[in-house]
Amino acid sequence: MSFYEIDSKINIIPSKCSDPWFWTSAQINPYRGCQFNCHYCDGKANYYGIPKFGHQIRIKRDVIKTLTRSLHKLGYRKKSDAKQKKLSSFLSKSEILEEREILPKFIISVGGGVTDAYQNIEKEKEITKNIIKTLIEFEFPAFFLTKSTLILRDLDLIGELNDRSYAGVNISVGYSDEKIRRLIEPHSASTLKRFEVLAQFREADIPGGISMMPLAPFIGDSDENIDTLLKWASESKAEHALIAGLTLKPGNRELFFKEFLMKHFPQHVDKYKLIFPENNTYGIPKFDKIKIPNVTAIGHELCKKYNIYPRIKRYIPDGVIKENYLLVEHLYYVHYLLSWVNNKPHSYPASRIIKFACTIDKLEENIRDLSEDKREEFLDGPAFCHQIVDEYLKTKDNKIRKEFE
Repeated sequence: MSFYEIDSKINIIPSKCSDPWFWTSAQINPYRGCQFNCHYCDGKANYYGIPKFGHQIRIKRDVIKTLTRSLHKLGYRKKSDAKQKKLSSFLSKSEILEEREILPKFIISVGGGVTDAYQNIEKEKEITKNIIKTLIEFEFPAFFLTKSTLILRDLDLIGELNDRSYAGVNISVGYSDEKIRRLIEPHSASTLKRFEVLAQFREADIPGGISMMPLAPFIGDSDENIDTLLKWASESKAEHALIAGLTLKPGNRELFFKEFLMKHFPQHVDKYKLIFPENNTYGIPKFDKIKIPNVTAIGHELCKKYNIYPRIKRYIPDGVIKENYLLVEHLYYVHYLLSWVNNKPHSYPASRIIKFACTIDKLEENIRDLSEDKREEFLDGPAFCHQIVDEYLKTKDNKIRKEFE
């Protein structure tokens, strides 16, 4: 294992659409590569361009400086800066108007993409800790996804951020059988220890749940495994559980076969070749030659058993139109039901829902105040999307959700 510093090129630019799983709109990674080096990790794919992913960890220098500069560029100011500015008696008319306006904030994911922000090196470098301190100064919402117990070090800071704005914590779990967990996630904490972490965050009234992904076919996709993890989640007071299967993009696919599957589960190699063919750009599993369980559908039903919501509830920041935000949350949920829970060809083009929802997110007026003609003019989408909107505005629900729930 080697470590070296690289320049931070962080530039926080919010995406046009919030992530349909985590509600995040931007990401900040304090490191590139990850010491946990889990065999399934998507970060190893050629797509991300991180050679020696689990063996060379790049430590980003000047992260705080670049994060601060990015937020300033977007028009955000630290709370201390705003207070100091208000003390000045020399504000121009435009500055006074600016002070009266609320610039809506969005959720930044801290790690969780091509790295774990709480991998072992963080104990020494404390970059993630300083990112949280900076976000507290800006009162900027954040989301954390980790499989590390080190996040407990920052429980008080994350709690302060949640008090001032919003902080959500998801613990990554996937395997209730500790023998299998050690094989597929050899350098991380045990699953039960991770649930202990979640319980402490929930005890502190910090929003949190589990990301049960990726569940590898024939290894982690059994009803028993999913049920056990959700039982433990319930005991830890998880608010939600996100459940999805495995993807294997080029680069990671070859490593997964060579370093994990052939060594520990050779009996599944031929089946995996059918499910994850070569040169599959996005690594999405193919179901035409072999049937595998739909783990999202299984988990969706089991979540009802344990009274756990299968999605993350959307945070509503100041300065946005609440009704529009909640409608977008509803549309995303319908998309989840059609695309993930049912997972089959359907008369409703579910992929169009996200684009349609994003347009609503950008509206500068309450959708309820628009006539049906105006809605059709501003919102480009299939008829069933407009049907969902019409029904939701009348009843806060719609027939499609009821049909596929």
